[in-house]
Amino acid sequence: MKFLRHIFVKHAVSTVFVLAFIISGSYFYFLQQTQASTTIAVGDNPKYSTLVGTDLYVLNWTAGNVSVVNTTTNTVSTTITVGSAPSHSTLVGTNLYVLNNGSANVSVINTTTDTVSATIVVGTTPYHSTLVGTDLYV
Repeated sequence: MKFLRHIFVKHAVSTVFVLAFIISGSYFYFLQQTQASTTIAVGDNPKYSTLVGTDLYVLNWTAGNVSVVNTTTNTVSTTITVGSAPSHSTLVGTNLYVLNNGSANVSVINTTTDTVSATIVVGTTPYHSTLVGTDLYV
């Protein structure tokens, strides 16, 4: 059984990325013109994604990590450990702010090095964020 989690449209015409959770495991499907062309295994329960250049950062809710998918080669280039239950991410410059719903903090990923550069403590169960100017509201 497949549950649609998130749709990300790239180049608006021919490429659609769909994150789906499969009961028997976790997979990331790359769809081209509505036909599945590649299946890429990522962490448990992919929840959300953010495209940064040609890399798609997939937040894995149950695993507490982020899979970095190279959309040129359709492979996972690295996996980054973040807090518990990552639920949403916002890109600000080269930093990806990942809201960790289960650990009441935000992991800041430097997308140039694919490492966590900071962890910011916030209120209980952060779930969404909005960027207004240079301020990120969680």
